[in-house]
Amino acid sequence: MEKSTFSPLYEAFRAHLLALRLAAGLSQRELAILLGRERSFVARIEQGERRVDLVEFYWICRACGIDAIAVAQHVMRVFQETEGRSASAHGPERKRRLADPVDEALVWVREHRSSYAGGDGPGAVTPGRGKRKSSRARGRGSEES
Repeated sequence: MEKSTFSPLYEAFRAHLLALRLAAGLSQRELAILLGRERSFVARIEQGERRVDLVEFYWICRACGIDAIAVAQHVMRVFQETEGRSASAHGPERKRRLADPVDEALVWVREHRSSYAGGDGPGAVTPGRGKRKSSRARGRGSEES
């Protein structure tokens, strides 16, 4: 079992995490704010310097306005396809595969993001912080519940 953040499977997962953020129209900084983290947290994940656990994956999906279960199911199918291809493909075919996972993930995320049943939209709930403050509440310093 390869645990590297640069393995073909983890590269596919990272591509989906990046696609989630891009499809939501969020910068690294904006996503980090929604998660209650520093921008470097998001950057390190996207660069493969930091692994993501299941709880973090859930909150990233929520912040980007997409159903985590749908994303996880899709990523599992991509993993199965990636494993099948990596066993048979070498050389230029492998390079081509690794060059476009973000584009492939972005297409899938954009198709499925609009049908997200949660309907909360990007950043409606932040981990450990309840609902986001409205612009009026931010000015008063009180928080909606």
